[in-house]
Amino acid sequence: MSRFTFLGLALVLVFASSTWAHEHPASPGKPTPPASTAADEVLVPGAVTAGSAASQAGEPKILYWYDPMHPDYKSDKPGVAPDCGMDLVAKYADPPAGGAMSMPAAPAAAPPPVARPLGGMVALLGALTGIALAFLYTRQFPRPRKARQFDLLQIGWVKAFVRWKYFQPTLQLPNLAVFALVIYLGFFDTQVGGRNFATKLTWTIWWAAIIFAFVLVGKLWCAMCPFGALTVWSSRIFNPVRRLPVSLRNIWMATLAFALLTWVDESFGIVASPRRTAWLVIAIAAVAMATGALFQRATFCRSLCPIGGLIGLYSMVSPLELRARQASLCSACATKDCYRGNHKSQGCPMFEFPAVMERNNYCNLCGECVKSCPQDNIGFQLRPPLQDLWSSSRPRFDEAFLAIMLVGLVFMVTGHMVEPWHEWMDRVAQFLPWTALGITNHQVVESLTFTVVYLAAIFIIAPLLLLLVSLLSRSIAPASGISARKTFTTFAYMFVPIGLALHLAHNLLHLLKEGPGIVPVIQRTINDLTPWRAGTPNWQIPALASDSAIYYLQMAVVLGFYLLSLWVGWRLALSNYGDRKLALKAVLPMVLVAAGFTILNVFLLSQPMSARHHH
Repeated sequence: MSRFTFLGLALVLVFASSTWAHEHPASPGKPTPPASTAADEVLVPGAVTAGSAASQAGEPKILYWYDPMHPDYKSDKPGVAPDCGMDLVAKYADPPAGGAMSMPAAPAAAPPPVARPLGGMVALLGALTGIALAFLYTRQFPRPRKARQFDLLQIGWVKAFVRWKYFQPTLQLPNLAVFALVIYLGFFDTQVGGRNFATKLTWTIWWAAIIFAFVLVGKLWCAMCPFGALTVWSSRIFNPVRRLPVSLRNIWMATLAFALLTWVDESFGIVASPRRTAWLVIAIAAVAMATGALFQRATFCRSLCPIGGLIGLYSMVSPLELRARQASLCSACATKDCYRGNHKSQGCPMFEFPAVMERNNYCNLCGECVKSCPQDNIGFQLRPPLQDLWSSSRPRFDEAFLAIMLVGLVFMVTGHMVEPWHEWMDRVAQFLPWTALGITNHQVVESLTFTVVYLAAIFIIAPLLLLLVSLLSRSIAPASGISARKTFTTFAYMFVPIGLALHLAHNLLHLLKEGPGIVPVIQRTINDLTPWRAGTPNWQIPALASDSAIYYLQMAVVLGFYLLSLWVGWRLALSNYGDRKLALKAVLPMVLVAAGFTILNVFLLSQPMSARHHH
């Protein structure tokens, strides 16, 4: 099948699926929340108490205020929910039966619901799966060869900047100052998450944008990370000689830390709380400095950073890599200055040797090897995206577990923000023994239910599903030397694009809808805390794209990365099985699971989603 035939068939099927979806749209369900939910509108105007005279004549009486996320929490005055930081919403009494009460003017009509053709998207996914497998099966991949690649370090000013003594401090110090500001504002500014610079910058801008950065430029953030700076500076001051035990030189602790941090946020609302955000920054900084004081180099970044494992996996997708240009020069080098350091450099803080480094996971792009290499043999080069996922000769079980765990974790985090989530949790709670244990408080029940579902999703369901299909794959495509564990470890890397797709699509919504809200937040912060004026904040600042445009961008991301997952899976199958028919048998169960996860992602993104912050 030629490329032109493949492209033609793809276009025909895309057109046919789009036409089918237009003629058979799925029920949109609940309307998309009005601007007050996603565009940061004030939820409770005025400062009155329940039942006070502030309720104007002819208007419904305010009974109390409640937390929209946890309705059991009630207050007799407006404010902020202590558990999640959301603004409390007024609960009104019903009007008299005769309808004599004069009601306030009707609010502006909510925008029409976004058409979300779930059935059409699933049909399109099925069509693309068939086309992709046919294309991959018939495609002949040339034997890999070392081609001349575009090297950014061949650009004079880039090379001079990276080799400059103050390359990293120039990047780290501004970020360190910003995080110090986050701590200060988290404690001493407003505790409304949507109006505090600390929470708005950290969770709506930084955390959303950084996921895209991992894909585009790999671990460049690590070169400028303030926590990385603190741990390395601490290590250089105390000069410890010990390293972590060999059994802990992996990413298991980082994986557990990320899972724990995510649970804490979802359960206690760190994202919505400026004070809790500040405490989190302090806690991570303290652990980073303590680790630097006790262990060599950047042990924190290598094995303990809560997002270190996630960054490493996602950076494997990046089209940039830092590698030795010629392995023969490294072999002939007697001093190994890139690893040990010299008078120009401290040596690699991540314990990496560029001559044998074959993927991005553990390179923080600090530039130390560029400074120290006496042969000028280090390049920062463009390469085919996703190459690390199938070309690595040393797949690791700890990375494989994190790859499949992230699929379940990102699904849970995204699900926690869609409107039907609480109804779903109530249904699940009916099958759990909370009543028998004497637990009846709705908020406690929902929190416990989420914990059970969350832990089951990331530690049991997703990994167990991959294990089962690994056993199935091994049974229908038996090959010597390929155990169930190796099958699990090998094919787990094809699920990196699946988890990454939902992560990107989820944060795409926050960036495009809530991202512009950073402008009035900055204005308010300057107006309130400095002698200068930055204009009147416009809390109704429009989104950068419509709901419909965002939805279809999300679908493009999810379906596009699904196809990339199939590409990675096929390359892994070919490299491990050799025979094309055997490789196809081995990868088919994995394709079915990847398609199932993608359908779940499409379904989740088709639900109305709440904003991270409200003003």
